[in-house]
Amino acid sequence: MWSLLLVAAMQAETADVEAHPGESECPALFGTALEHDLNERSRLRRLSLLQAGPEYIDVVQTGGWERPKPVGVAGIELLETGRSEDGEPVAVFRVHEELGLCEAGEYEVEVDAALGEGARVLGILPNLVLLEVDGALAYMRAAGSKGRPPLFKVSWQSKFAMPAKAPTRTGRARARARRSRSRRR
Repeated sequence: MWSLLLVAAMQAETADVEAHPGESECPALFGTALEHDLNERSRLRRLSLLQAGPEYIDVVQTGGWERPKPVGVAGIELLETGRSEDGEPVAVFRVHEELGLCEAGEYEVEVDAALGEGARVLGILPNLVLLEVDGALAYMRAAGSKGRPPLFKVSWQSKFAMPAKAPTRTGRARARARRSRSRRR
């Protein structure tokens, strides 16, 4: 039974990928459509909010991530960030010839793309890309970014919520209610 469910799930994932052939120009570096889908599912489970404010970048997550550290990838350079024609955030990377995974040139990359083996794009902000590299948060700044490094505020949020049906009384509130009922009698 378990093997049938596993095969059905794999067929559903493959069918989903075939329905939107979002293959990158360099799948060896930026991942395949299937990898993008898996990265998206992981990101949605772990990253609740990524927002750039005037003083810091707010990262709200459900996992065990700590503050991101700057990272550089040999043969890859972040040139700029912006928006696609659809309004989606994109990052433009320059791939140098010595990398050898794909043709040298500039590539537009979206959220959930891979970035080599063991890294994936979690978010794209002005002049910055937030990555998960081997299970830890990291970031790359655009070439020529000036100023101090960004300040991150990383917060934890529970994966689930348990709404209360009615407010509950504490021990003191119950004692006050008993005293007020006994005075009325």
